[in-house]
Order: sequence, then structure tokens, then C-alpha cells
Amino acid sequence: MAEVVKRDIDPARYDKDFLLRLYREMVKQRAFDENLIRLLHEGKVSGFYHSGIGQEATGAGTCASLRDDDYILYDHRGCNQMIAKGVPLDKIYGDFMGRLCGTTCGLGAGIVHVAYPEKGVLGQSGTLGACFVIAAGAGYAVKVKKTDQVCVCYFGDGTAARDVAKTMSSAGTQPLGDGKYHSGEIRWIIRNERVTRLADIILRRTLLPFEDGISAGVVDAIAAIAAEELGWTDERRRAEIEHTSGMLSGRYRVRTLTPTSSAPPERN
Repeated sequence: MAEVVKRDIDPARYDKDFLLRLYREMVKQRAFDENLIRLLHEGKVSGFYHSGIGQEATGAGTCASLRDDDYILYDHRGCNQMIAKGVPLDKIYGDFMGRLCGTTCGLGAGIVHVAYPEKGVLGQSGTLGACFVIAAGAGYAVKVKKTDQVCVCYFGDGTAARDVAKTMSSAGTQPLGDGKYHSGEIRWIIRNERVTRLADIILRRTLLPFEDGISAGVVDAIAAIAAEELGWTDERRRAEIEHTSGMLSGRYRVRTLTPTSSAPPERN
């Protein structure tokens, strides 16, 4: 078992220009993500997209320490990591649009097919957790070649599905809307993902807005759960609903919302 190293981060230890570079990289990733979501809603991009909004720092921070010949295996929300590693934006857009300028020359169909060896981006398996095996193989190749390259493997909550399922099986868990998510799953997200806003949950921890699974009722239900878990007042809950509904209908052009609600918190 490899040693796990943990330490507190003190921004004062880092050069200001370096921190600004990280910030610019994160803004670039967010702009790409939001633009692609708009293109999806406008019907200009087909297929499905796993948004990485809220996870920009992971790719920006790790890739800042990597060389072009170091390897990465990105996760299912991995466009941020590809961009941070240096894959040109036109290549990524090309893959989503099925164009010859994409990394797969028009043969791919979205995020899990992007591969760009020039920058050490090895692609991804369509199976959650399979990246571990590929990363281990790449790491072993480095040892055989006796180079000083490194291989970074990213993974998300899909690999922690057992813990999510355990929470969902607790008493009182209820389906939300069309059943894509359950109240127990939302509780797990709130307790484990360090969320502070309703938008953090709906836009950055679920796919509800992008799977036509969002409605005013679902927003209200998630807000009620968040209010109970995070100790919000009714006034704060209503403000969070208004803020999130405004983002959904304005920035993300989700038109099924009418901000409401006085629903009491759902309880286990």
C-alpha cells in the first residue's frame, strides 16, 4: 500500500503568479463547461455530457505539477482534467461534435472517448473504476522503461457506490421526481460532498438539469432535505430555491421551473 501524504495548504507559501495561473486555468475550464451545456440545450451537440462544474481545482492543481509526457486517466467528469493537461479546446469540442478535428477524428461520441497521447491523456474506459487497471498498467510500463514519468488516476463517487447504496437503504428514503435520485442519495451528497448551497447539489452533484429530471417540485424537495441537513431557516431555504431556479432558467435555460414553495422538510 502506497503512503498517503496529507498536509494543510497555506496559500502564502506559493508564488502569486502561480496562483493566478491556477485561477485562470479554473476559469477556462468553467467557461468551457458552461458553454458546452448551452450547446447541448440548444441542440447543437448530441449525446450526453458529464459536467465537471465545481471540480475545476482538482485538475488545475494536479496537472500544474505534471509534464507533457506524464500520464493521466481522467474520470467521467474529466474535461477539466483534459483541459488542465493541455488538450486543445478545439480537439475536445471536435469530439463532442463528431468532427475530424477531434482527438478521434470524428469517430468518438463524447467525453469517455477523448485520447490525446501528445499530452499524456490516455483516454478512459466506459466502466466506472476500470481506470485503476489502465493506470496500473501505465505505471508498470514506466517502471519497465525506467523513466521518471508519473501516472495520475482520477476517480469520483461512482467508486463509492456501496456507501451511497447503504445510505439509500435507510428508513424513509423516497424517490424524487421520476426516480432518478432518492432522498437518501441527496442526504449522502450533503453529508459527504461539503456542499453549502442548493445550487452545489443540483448543478454540481447531480445530472438532473441535463437529464430532463428537474422541476419546481424536485427543487423544493431537495431544498427541504438540505434545510434539514444544513440547519437552514425557512427564509434561507426560500432564498436558495430562488437563487437556484434563477440559475437553471437563466444561465442553463431550463424552462420547467416556476419558483415556489413552502414545503416542510422531508424527514427520515
